[in-house]
Amino acid sequence: MVRRRVESGLSPDQALGMTINQVLFSTGVTQTELGRRIGLSGASISMKLRGQVGWSLEDLLATVSALELDIAEILPSRGADGSWVPAPLVRSEERRVGKECRS
Repeated sequence: MVRRRVESGLSPDQALGMTINQVLFSTGVTQTELGRRIGLSGASISMKLRGQVGWSLEDLLATVSALELDIAEILPSRGADGSWVPAPLVRSEERRVGKECRS
């Protein structure tokens, strides 16, 4: 695991972790449960959610699959100051409607 540091603002990993943490909270999935679903310890999930440890592509893809998300729903964007901004939370009801419209 690689620990990453940022000069100011959020790192991509911190912004990603904030979004995933919001999804966990809104769906009632615990960090331990997410870890079980993707094969990581609760401690590893905790460090990733806080941005202390980077997300591997494999872990990220497993996470979106386990939470039934599209990857675009959780990717951060750049703010005007160059820092990373968490993706806006899409409620499960809105996500369901959006998926029905795409089908």
